[in-house]
Amino acid sequence: MKKRYIFLICVFLINVFYIKIRSENKSNIEDYNLKSLKFFNQKGNKYTQIELQNLFKLLAQDIEEYLIEKKTDLNKERIINKGKDIQSIEILSDTQLQLDDLFIAEGNVYAKKNNLFLSANKLQYDLKSKTINIDGEIYFKVEDQYLIAKSIQYNIDKKRGYIIDAYGSLNFENIGLINIGKESKSDSNETIIKDKEIKNVYLNKSSSIGFEDIDYFKENKTIFQKISSQKLKLDLNEMQKWRFQAEKIIINENIWSSDKLYLTNDPFDSPQLVIESIGFRSINEDGNIIIKSKWSSIKLDDKVNIPAGPRRIKIGEENKKGSWGFGYDKNQKDGFFINRSFAPIILNDATYINLTKDFYLQRTLIGKTKSFSKKGASILDPKEEQDINFEDYFGLEAELYSKLYGFDLESNLTLNSLDLDKLNKSLRLKAELSKILFKEENEKFKKRIKLTFFESYREKVWNGSLGERDILNAFGTRIKREHNWKEKKVSKSSIISGAYGYYEASKRTDNSKSIKRKRLNIFLERNHSYPLWISSKSSKLNDTHKYNPQIIPQGLNLNVFSKVDLYHYDDDNFQRLLSLKAGPELTIGKFKKKFFDYTKLSLYPKTTLAMGNSPFSFDQAVDNHSIEISLKQQLIGALALKYTSEYNLDINSKKFHKFFNNKYELSWNRRAYKLSIYYNLEQKAGGFKFKIYSFKFDGYGDKFK
Repeated sequence: MKKRYIFLICVFLINVFYIKIRSENKSNIEDYNLKSLKFFNQKGNKYTQIELQNLFKLLAQDIEEYLIEKKTDLNKERIINKGKDIQSIEILSDTQLQLDDLFIAEGNVYAKKNNLFLSANKLQYDLKSKTINIDGEIYFKVEDQYLIAKSIQYNIDKKRGYIIDAYGSLNFENIGLINIGKESKSDSNETIIKDKEIKNVYLNKSSSIGFEDIDYFKENKTIFQKISSQKLKLDLNEMQKWRFQAEKIIINENIWSSDKLYLTNDPFDSPQLVIESIGFRSINEDGNIIIKSKWSSIKLDDKVNIPAGPRRIKIGEENKKGSWGFGYDKNQKDGFFINRSFAPIILNDATYINLTKDFYLQRTLIGKTKSFSKKGASILDPKEEQDINFEDYFGLEAELYSKLYGFDLESNLTLNSLDLDKLNKSLRLKAELSKILFKEENEKFKKRIKLTFFESYREKVWNGSLGERDILNAFGTRIKREHNWKEKKVSKSSIISGAYGYYEASKRTDNSKSIKRKRLNIFLERNHSYPLWISSKSSKLNDTHKYNPQIIPQGLNLNVFSKVDLYHYDDDNFQRLLSLKAGPELTIGKFKKKFFDYTKLSLYPKTTLAMGNSPFSFDQAVDNHSIEISLKQQLIGALALKYTSEYNLDINSKKFHKFFNNKYELSWNRRAYKLSIYYNLEQKAGGFKFKIYSFKFDGYGDKFK
């Protein structure tokens, strides 16, 4: 325990002084060639802010050089650029004139430079004042990011200007990947640029499963992890494409600002979610974009307004601001609690720490706690009600992520009291050092082999009708092979795992006493999903889908699960478990109508053939015969209820012929977001979730405010 205490003290010191060490990685602005502009007469990972201002510089310098060289009326025969210099910019227009110090391109103005396109009715440059004016139906596009405006003015020397009636889209996943100097393979033209129709909309899903393999330092981290509400603890999908709108954007050197700017993730008109930013500023610091706002709020369906507070986001760097959240945990936190998570403490390019503080509201108001055994008693003794100290008002969670000699280190430390006298009863610690030994993936299958070294102190385990159990100490190693593939229409998966470790935990025959044993575990799992009926009706996501972010795959599947667990302990105890589970999963309804238009039901009879017993209680086979039940039902409009449970058929179980593992979730489902409250009856824990969905789509759409 001494090593754990030292680590804990380090975390406390970091938390007290809150030293926030920022990453020094910075992306460089590309060195543009400013001597490559060609004019024509025609009849017939960077950020938009950076690209547009670089375009202004290109236009100004090359217009000046061209006019000094020619000093003639430009409305003459067409000059053809026969070269393939990827740095060249082409400007086409109906007429091009020089009037003293004024250059004018007017009528169907169209500029192109690889993946950068600009279209307008009129472009004017004053050589004397160094001012560019662009007017009338302005379309600016770079990759899949665009800007539409009525008027733009920019002074090259002062680096000041404005954009009137701005509307556009940003894809935060591609920021940093956009390269204006890279030759584009697209055949974009003026007609395609002005195509506003929203099409090819689909929900963007994370490539990782659950939260196990999230890589903090991936460049394509999502935007709403960066601008999540400060008033809620959000559980969010990957965010990519956002539409924005502002009446006026002021340009002052490297700062773009607006009194009020709106953002939405919803690709369709009358968006269901809009973020309003007051005092918006976007700052370019050496090629890095920092977004700030004095105040932000989230508006849901133009009815509910959720304050989100001031914002500061650094694009390209995971730097999420702190967020407030709340929840309910009777067993560990004595009921309702409030928490606040802080921005990551970045120690170096490969190491960071997440900190979350808890305030136990219900425990504080009552002045009592029932989350610990009596002072001087064993950790395994029953919890008893006792008076609290000031330190019991608060808790702490610290998550450490790092790279170590090619391994991924992930460690989690929690405290449900800051009272040092309760340290051995309040502290929980879990750490894993893992490495992917082999990985292969294509459209048909995924394979990987993972080696893990693990250690834990007071790891919480839920074992069915036996309830919550603690593993007091554990360390060891595990190797796991996973394989997912599809054969014809049948989805299949398999897992083979072997683990060996040392465990100290409560005794099976006397839960108040602890024992120490070494354990070998061989684990095999095989799962199949057989489609018995698939609805042939399918459609594209459109604005009629109000209650769901994706097309619901209606059908009937037969899912079959099989598992073998072989346990051997160094006291010659053993367990041999063969588990079989199979049953139907039915999904009907499109979730588009107002009443009962969506039902998802699964019934899985489960049986386990067991031989032998464990010396521990945390891994003892229980509830060997049951029926797993899961039902999600739309009630009215966006409101849906989900219920999961098991009906116990094990005659040796304390809960024979009873429902157990009961979980309830009431959700408000919309295309752009989801609100839900949930509660686990057995664990006496629940909470509130707010999920915002991410979409990919083509087209610009129209203004939404």
